[in-house]
Parts: sequence; C-alpha cells; structure tokens
Amino acid sequence: MNTFYKFCILNIKILYIYNTINQKIYHYKKQGGKINIIEFHKITDKLMFTIQDTLDNHLGNADIDCEIQYYTMTIIFDNKSKIIINRQESLRQIWLATKKNGYHFEYKEKKWICNKSKKNFWDILTQACITESKELIQFKIK
Repeated sequence: MNTFYKFCILNIKILYIYNTINQKIYHYKKQGGKINIIEFHKITDKLMFTIQDTLDNHLGNADIDCEIQYYTMTIIFDNKSKIIINRQESLRQIWLATKKNGYHFEYKEKKWICNKSKKNFWDILTQACITESKELIQFKIK
C-alpha cells in the first residue's frame, strides 16, 4: 500500500469517528439532556429484572413465559398472546406493545411515564398482564 492510500484511509476513519461523536452529541442535546446512557441501562436493567423476577415467582395458575433477547423482552401467555417490552436506547425510552395498543415511555421524576396517556408504566403493564392471564400479577417495584 502506498502512503497516499494509507493517508486517505486514515482520514476516512477519522471522519467516521468525528461524525459518530457528533451524532451522539446531537441526539443528547435533542433529548434535552435526558439521562445518560449508563443511567438508562442501569434503570432499564432493573426494570427488566423486576418484571422477570415477578413473572418467574408468580404463584397463580397461568403459565407465563418470559424471554429476553438483546434489548427486547417478550412475555408469552397461555393463550399464546404476547406483550413485548423494548428498550429504545437512542431515544432513552421504553416501548410496550400489547394486543390493544403500543406505548412509549420516558423516564420522568424516577418513573416511566407514557407520552400519550401520562400513565405510569407499571399500571399499564399490570393491566395488560391481567387482561391476558386473567390473574392479578403484582410487580414488586424495587
């Protein structure tokens, strides 16, 4: 490889890194300075573990399975219906999909609040689980 070619490759890599950093800064500023990525992952990990722990220890008659792959949790009920909970890292949001609706939550004042309804994540998730399982499931919020 000649020197000029190496120089061009190096410049391309530098531009790529520069653009990536600027995009992250832009998204952070666009978010209005919301929680940083490390906090987001700590908070969402805790949320996912709380859900998984509650469902794993549920003593009711309903058979409820919970799977986590990457940033997505799928809750599967006896009737094969699903609730999907998804982390949206770049937006710093949690998305919840039920049979009836889809919800986007933002972390405000130490709670996940729905952008449209302004309801708490736990209230919506609990109601969705009751609808699908026909049993009361109480999430132990830690």
